[in-house]
Parts: sequence; C-alpha cells; structure tokens
Amino acid sequence: KNKKILFAFLSLALLPMFFIANILHYFHIISSVLLILIFIHYISNYIRYKQFNTLLVLIAFGFILFGSIHFIISVNHSLFYVIGHLLELIAYILILINLIRITRK
Repeated sequence: KNKKILFAFLSLALLPMFFIANILHYFHIISSVLLILIFIHYISNYIRYKQFNTLLVLIAFGFILFGSIHFIISVNHSLFYVIGHLLELIAYILILINLIRITRK
C-alpha cells in the first residue's frame, strides 16, 4: 500500500514536468498540494495530542504553505514574491525554535 502511495506522489510530481512549459509554476502548485496534506496531518496530530511542539510545527507548515501560495500568485507582482520568502523565513525560524526546544530536553 505504501509503495502505491509513493508511486502516485512521484507520478503526480515528476511526470507532468516533461510536458509543462513553466516548470517552476507547476512546482509551486504541486508543493502547495503536498503541503496541504502535511498541514492537515499536523492539524489532526495537534488535535489528538495538544503539545506545544506540535503546534509550532503546525504553524510553521502553515507559513510554508502560505508562502508557497504567494509564490504561485507572484508571477506579475514582486511584493507577493517577497511576502512568500518572509513567510518561509518565519516558518524555518519556528522549526529551528522547535528543534532547539527538543534538543534541550
């Protein structure tokens, strides 16, 4: 079952790259879809366990998701491009804070 899911994700991500002219735009769309799945997983994980570290990772993936969405709409607007990078920076800082919190325990 896991091999079928992995094959489906790989075919979703890799096969259309050979047929699409704007690969970067397609990459951001596919990464947004995958980030939505990760975000949903962390929402259910946080609802189940209610741990602060899980909440930090949930918020971080939310920022990465919104940053990726800003990259999709930043085709003609440089402001959205900058906002996307700032959201990703905040997300990676949150992941770093979570890593520091976990390694101190």
